[in-house]
Amino acid sequence: INIHDYIQIDINHIINDDNINNIENKISYLLYHTLKKQNDNLSVFISNFIMNSIINNMPKILNTLNVENMIKSKIDNMPTKDVENLLLSFMKNHFKWINIMGFIIGFIIGVIQVIMLIFLKNPN
Repeated sequence: INIHDYIQIDINHIINDDNINNIENKISYLLYHTLKKQNDNLSVFISNFIMNSIINNMPKILNTLNVENMIKSKIDNMPTKDVENLLLSFMKNHFKWINIMGFIIGFIIGVIQVIMLIFLKNPN
């Protein structure tokens, strides 16, 4: 018996279309069920990998983007009225608290002045 012919027959038998389809189906089935079982672990792994990649490469990304110049050019190209509206929209909440604190401090100073006027009033 010629071993070469024997091996060639076995390989041809393995490679026939029915066996290939059967092998592909088994591999697909195993891969699908393995991924389905590991779905939570896989999603956590992928999420962690992406977040770590972003965090570790953030300085390179920011240096590449040159965010400072991008923002400067955007603001320089905006009309003055739009820049003013943008700043006021950010500071609106802060202005509210500044006004409230001014009211409270002014009220306290006024009450202290009235009390001082009443108690330090010259009887003459």
